[in-house]
Amino acid sequence: IMTQIPWKLFSEYRSENCPKPGVGMVFLPQQEDRRNAVKEVIERVCVANELEFLGWREVPVDPSALGPQARDAVPSMWQMFVKAPKRLDD
Repeated sequence: IMTQIPWKLFSEYRSENCPKPGVGMVFLPQQEDRRNAVKEVIERVCVANELEFLGWREVPVDPSALGPQARDAVPSMWQMFVKAPKRLDD
């Protein structure tokens, strides 16, 4: 799904060399060790596809609105930022 990106919110991941990075929404495991393992795979896939990986941002959420079953099952929500390959600069 394509939406307008709130660039002010993502200023930490922008630079003169990359004013509009690619932003991906990622749903990861709740368990930190599993989550970190998946993040490492995603970062390797980015590099293998000529995407400069810029960083992760945990999405702020309010789990108090969820019931106990939903809270137990809700994924950890993150955003990832990448810079497009140099070959796309043309």
